[in-house]
Amino acid sequence: MCSDKSRYSAVQRTFLSGGPMVLVISLLTLGCRSTVPHPPAFSDFQRAFNKGLETQAGWEAQTEVFAAAMLSDREMYKILVGTNVQAMIGAGLQGRLDDNLDLALLERAASISPSNAAAWAAVAYRSLTLLKNHIGDIQTTGNKFRRATDTMSTLAPTNSVPLYLRAAFDCLETNIGGAKELIVKAYAMDGFDTYETTLKVCVIQALESVGYSEFTARIVASGNAPATFAWPKLDRAILAASPSTEEVRACLLLGARVASGGSFLDQLVGDSIQLRAMEKLDGPQFAMAKRRITEQKERIKHATRYLGSVRTRNVTEKQWVQYYDRCFKSGEMDAVQWLAEKMGDTF
Repeated sequence: MCSDKSRYSAVQRTFLSGGPMVLVISLLTLGCRSTVPHPPAFSDFQRAFNKGLETQAGWEAQTEVFAAAMLSDREMYKILVGTNVQAMIGAGLQGRLDDNLDLALLERAASISPSNAAAWAAVAYRSLTLLKNHIGDIQTTGNKFRRATDTMSTLAPTNSVPLYLRAAFDCLETNIGGAKELIVKAYAMDGFDTYETTLKVCVIQALESVGYSEFTARIVASGNAPATFAWPKLDRAILAASPSTEEVRACLLLGARVASGGSFLDQLVGDSIQLRAMEKLDGPQFAMAKRRITEQKERIKHATRYLGSVRTRNVTEKQWVQYYDRCFKSGEMDAVQWLAEKMGDTF
């Protein structure tokens, strides 16, 4: 049976032979030859994972199972006409970019719960993604983006994230001077809350509300990282435009803030931003920080290798659910260490 979502721009998902490692797959067209049921169950994911990523067949199997986990139009409409704000947010973030239902869900969530900063963050992230991909009316989407970030700032005046997002928007508008001013302003603020964990929980709510299993809801949610993907282009644009020392240090702080997140993706992206800024500052004081980043990268490689090893083949569905819940609560590295202990391994 062909899914209603036969066309979509990106599936953000986390896995490596049964354990997570963020991969982003861009699909222009997906045929209707899928034999994976919608929504896929734990066994469907396991069959796909066991084929590995080394062959075309394995890659296609894993692409197919995540494609089958996309919400259908019918499921999105069901959530849209309901009253579950969290589910609306999660569904809006999981839809394909060329579908007007995405923003409709997010805007309805924000209108029902106007003091919900996570709802406005979701509108901002989705609008920025649409603008980056040149989808829809640029002026209308830009106005929605500005309203969302303005509301975020009003609801949480000490949160620097709306300023970083507006700086990213200015980069799209080729207003690098404006982006520099905003990133320096954000540098002086104490708060940094992307709401990404909250948004992952919203994705879980959305999928479970239309009958997805606990495992499928969580593995799909684990790949949702709209904030993390917004930052690399911002820092590259700033660092490529003859930045002042203050502007470089502002990029360095952005990287440190991103790296403080709980996922491996947060840590790798944040560390990469920091390294680029350090190269601009080029001082011996960064030797220790660079060594720490190198060591952390190795730990992450070790963890992902473990997750992809035969040792995790016997992890039960319940244990994977617990694993993802720990990822969201206390971070991915803690969750891997917990899983290793459960399997009787020293990690």
